[in-house]
Amino acid sequence: MLNSPSRIFILGNLMDGGREWTDSNWETEWKRFQRVFKIPNRKGNNRVKLHTLAGNRDIGMGESVIPWAVQRFRNRVGPLNYAVEVDNHLLIALDTVLFENKHEIYRSESRLFLEHIKSNFPSKHKILLSHTPLYRKPGTDCGSFRKSAKKSIELNIGKQYKTMLDRNSSELILKNLMPDMILSADDYDNCHVVHDFNNKIIPEVCFFTLYFS
Repeated sequence: MLNSPSRIFILGNLMDGGREWTDSNWETEWKRFQRVFKIPNRKGNNRVKLHTLAGNRDIGMGESVIPWAVQRFRNRVGPLNYAVEVDNHLLIALDTVLFENKHEIYRSESRLFLEHIKSNFPSKHKILLSHTPLYRKPGTDCGSFRKSAKKSIELNIGKQYKTMLDRNSSELILKNLMPDMILSADDYDNCHVVHDFNNKIIPEVCFFTLYFS
């Protein structure tokens, strides 16, 4: 039920300045984050579980990745790539922030993880969780739930950000996973699109950002 979830996923950008803070500042804000998103205690199997992804504001993006921020996220928050089985579904948290990095040390983990999922879970229904939206054609309408006057997500690249994955990366992900649905973030607004890939219609929902101060 919507008001009684078993799992909660936060799709990256846990803290606005996480990639640039010193360890001391980061720890202070991390404790605050944990207080804000404290999960009520429940007994037994009814305990709610919180899962997180890394965003570009947590560790940097692409060639601008911040190595010590990546390592801190792994040590203090959790892995960048993982999967969670829920009944007959597999929820796949894929690190798309480093997926296109030109350095093998950063991009290889996500790509090997893709191959692992493809080989070991061929028949599972899959839901992809990605911080970065997947590629879509220019001008693809985001649907009626969008708040912004800009009705589409367009490809823009700047310091520490990229608004969507490129076409080749997106197709590689879709080919390996063939998910039933994609949930993404980063754009700060709602965007509902569909990917028509290998005769399969795959919806992608990009979620509005939750702010707290």
